[in-house]
Amino acid sequence: MATYLNENPELFKTNKFTHVYYFTINRAKNQTRMKSDEVSYERHHINPKSLGGSNFHENLVLLTMKEHFFLHWYLPKMCISNVHKKKMLYCLNLMIHKIELKDLKLCAKRYEEAKLELQLYRVGVPRSPETVAKMSAKLKGKKQTPEAIKARMDGRLRNPTVYTEEIRKTFSEAAIKRGGISEKCRQASIDVRKGRPTSDATKQKLRAAAKTKKKQDRSTYNPANYFVTLPSGETVTVPDLIPFCEEHNLKRYNFRGAAESGNPHKGYLIKRDPLTPPDQTKNPYRKNLNQ
Repeated sequence: MATYLNENPELFKTNKFTHVYYFTINRAKNQTRMKSDEVSYERHHINPKSLGGSNFHENLVLLTMKEHFFLHWYLPKMCISNVHKKKMLYCLNLMIHKIELKDLKLCAKRYEEAKLELQLYRVGVPRSPETVAKMSAKLKGKKQTPEAIKARMDGRLRNPTVYTEEIRKTFSEAAIKRGGISEKCRQASIDVRKGRPTSDATKQKLRAAAKTKKKQDRSTYNPANYFVTLPSGETVTVPDLIPFCEEHNLKRYNFRGAAESGNPHKGYLIKRDPLTPPDQTKNPYRKNLNQ
């Protein structure tokens, strides 16, 4: 039975990777290695810093780039604890990115294995508030280039997102809690849909909804009175919002929503008066709807 070298049994398993790890380190220590322009060496912590290692000379060794990469490749396979294994996988992926920056070649299979193994430890792990704050501070004030925005929009057109009924219900509940969709969000959703082709299934749904929709009987229309404060400060009584909005270039649905929320709309403040019957004779904005 083969005997394996393991100088740190509290942290590492006793397997072939641990044996090769310490064998490589002992071989490098027995050689006289010094950093120079002719030979490129990298400093390696024998007991990694993230696992409690120090910066003392006894815990450092000079390795070639190839040796350094392979030892970091072995470390996740040596760790006993999954927490330590996750830390070593992070270190390995950081090293891979540094190798890419130096335009050096890396085996695609080893790169893929390291990425996939680290990905398993990231699934379902929420970001800490500190991490979220750092990401927010880094992106704050940074504007996307027009080319990046166009590329993202083209990607959405090629692969449109399909939402399930459960997700749509969640969106609706969130919008109700916020007090409805703001005008800015509504306009943004309209801009996103511009140029996007409508599918045949969506067209059929729209046609079916239009056929079943009941037309409003204008002969029995009985609007309520509204008190509207104009931008000039004058208050008028408006029994019918349709002609008033057409005359003042206002959107009727937003104007009526302002009455429910109590917020001004384009300088106009509107309040509903449910107790007063509609006045169809004195108000100049009222039109004869029966004509």
